[in-house]
Amino acid sequence: MIAKSLRSLLLLAALAVSATPSRHLMAADSFHDSFEAFDTTIWGVNYANNTPPATPGNVLRIQDIDDVSYLNLRRAATGDPEPGSANAFVYYKGTSDFAPGGQIADFNLDLVIRIGEKGGSSDSMGVAFRMSTQSYSATKTGYYLGIDGSGSTARLALYQNPGNHTVGTTTPLTSSTLTGGLELDVDYILKLRAEGSTIEASLWKPNEETAIATLSISDATYLDAGYWGLRTNFTNGGTSVYYRDLTAAAIPEPSTVALASLALGGMLLLKLRHRQ
Repeated sequence: MIAKSLRSLLLLAALAVSATPSRHLMAADSFHDSFEAFDTTIWGVNYANNTPPATPGNVLRIQDIDDVSYLNLRRAATGDPEPGSANAFVYYKGTSDFAPGGQIADFNLDLVIRIGEKGGSSDSMGVAFRMSTQSYSATKTGYYLGIDGSGSTARLALYQNPGNHTVGTTTPLTSSTLTGGLELDVDYILKLRAEGSTIEASLWKPNEETAIATLSISDATYLDAGYWGLRTNFTNGGTSVYYRDLTAAAIPEPSTVALASLALGGMLLLKLRHRQ
């Protein structure tokens, strides 16, 4: 009788797991891009004011540095032989289970990011997430995690509403000054974790055991799944950022984890009872 009831409970748990909404997915669902090419089936791009630059290839391109491929986003300085002036939101539009419809709420992300040129202290580059639209300039909900400023005043900062974000004018939700300042041509590792109202981020130099910036906040303003991707906010010419080796993994809903644990635990118990 007990075994029969337990089997029924396990069946209900398995059905509940399979019926869990796909807005949050199991942690096994992940995504990786080393940017050896710009795959237009995975990534889309929108520019500030919905105005593509006259020469898009001078603003967004794949570029090799020491035989390593990077996605380069740049704003040319005055007189640059390759002129190009536009800010961009490179948004995920893949159709994998990682982010159905290009949207996700809870996830971990690791991104290698290198600053090649820095035009001024009001420039910013980073990751936008939980955004309500794929537009760059429209007022929208969501968050933006950016590396702001330059030199010893550089910081890691988290903002709401990326479309309204301006370095030096918009007050971030929280920020952390970079220990040792911001250096050019260094492959920093940007880590982001968004789970419910908890948002945590850190920035690391290669081969270092301590992060040079960390931030953590609880903010329940935007919890729903939204669009995500790479974003720049360059106000000065002569600014360039390189993105490489992006890895992201969805975080499952607690209820899904609990049900899966119940199912696995129950199956083990039934197996042990059967052996007895």
